[in-house]
Amino acid sequence: MLLEKAETDWLGSKPVFYNDSTNKVSYKMDEVIDFNHLEFNPEGLRNYLRFGYCVLGLTPFEHVRFLRYSSRIWHDESGKICIEEYEDPVKDKIDKKSDCNDVIAGLKDCVNNWEMSHNKIVLPLSGGYDSKLLLSLISNKDKVYAYSYGYSKKQIDSFEVIRAKKVAELYGVKWEHVQLKDFLKFIPDWNDQYGSSMHAHGMYQMDFYNEIDRRIGHEDTCVLSGIIGDAWAGNVRLAEINNSEELDKLSYSHGMDIHSDICLLPETNDIAESFWNEHKYELENENWRIVYAMRLKIMLLRYLLETPIQIGFDAWSPFLDLQNAMSMLTIPWSQKGDRKWQKEYFEHENIEYGWLKRECDYNMIINESAMRLTRLEPLNTELLSKIVKREFVESINRELVCKPMQSFSAKPRTIPNVINKAIKKYNSSKISALYSYEILYPLQKVMEKSF
Repeated sequence: MLLEKAETDWLGSKPVFYNDSTNKVSYKMDEVIDFNHLEFNPEGLRNYLRFGYCVLGLTPFEHVRFLRYSSRIWHDESGKICIEEYEDPVKDKIDKKSDCNDVIAGLKDCVNNWEMSHNKIVLPLSGGYDSKLLLSLISNKDKVYAYSYGYSKKQIDSFEVIRAKKVAELYGVKWEHVQLKDFLKFIPDWNDQYGSSMHAHGMYQMDFYNEIDRRIGHEDTCVLSGIIGDAWAGNVRLAEINNSEELDKLSYSHGMDIHSDICLLPETNDIAESFWNEHKYELENENWRIVYAMRLKIMLLRYLLETPIQIGFDAWSPFLDLQNAMSMLTIPWSQKGDRKWQKEYFEHENIEYGWLKRECDYNMIINESAMRLTRLEPLNTELLSKIVKREFVESINRELVCKPMQSFSAKPRTIPNVINKAIKKYNSSKISALYSYEILYPLQKVMEKSF
């Protein structure tokens, strides 16, 4: 749906896309692309490849951009778009120091006020810090329906599932395991929702919430998400940045990127250089680097909220609130490093660590399992070779079509686990090809509508 006006919050958690030629504005990127006059933006395309999602206000396409955090957009009387960028609200808060007890109390008040208006709360529970913290803060735990999924071959043995089940038992909440299946089949649905604003990454969430919807429905049900809580809490550490060429250190992409050398378009760095010149002094501060990293990656991570919303659930997270985020971020690193403050909190809650380590499966092979269930359509070499090297696309197709996956799964500290490591190394080129496929697929779909 096209918009007449829109605003972004302090983080940019709901991106607003616009076309500065046609003056179209929308929350969905594909709605503002002029498919009849498609032209690639070299810097936007290269950034998309190396980050895995759109950054710095650019998209892979000329004239198609997205709004900065803390901004608004509207149409004037002639129909042309106008943009206003507000003062960054983080500046007044990031140099303060927070007390851990005050942070917990503030989060608890926020969660308790929110839960009063919801009868059913779906909590994706991994047993990790963020979801466990949220569970501990809910006052009426009878409202909670906790669900977990695992990444290992036998998902019920995955460390996330075993840990989450134990946490649910300790807090006395309803808990169920959700078996992820052939979620790669949702790539077309993912592309319909997010287009080429990000790579096709989180289809497992579609599988997960579709199953939850089947079990309890989405009416009067809200998902409580731990989205980016780890960043504010002390789990994310980012290296120093010395120039605009190093901005991809903020991507936090975990290998889901493509080296821009494969791009055939001219190499430009104008927007990145402008961003660097504007923010280089702020980026000397690690807390500022975390803020900007999350402002970049929220383009991708928003799927953690938007996916359940698309299915019909409400969704909310206290960690997107400016006050909560800044109070966590400004805990001194002596307490925040390695999440010391949260560990002390859970010790006080009598929630111990290190449960059942030898009994859990720590092999994260959910992509390998999914690739055995879904046959991916080959990438269109003729189309994509207009923007990236032909041999790169051909190599992706060869890996995904011709080379079989090897199976593995074993618990830690066992002899079979040594074999697992060797098999995982054997499969690594195929997983790398999958990541590249998921980045290029959305671009191909736009090109199919245009050429």
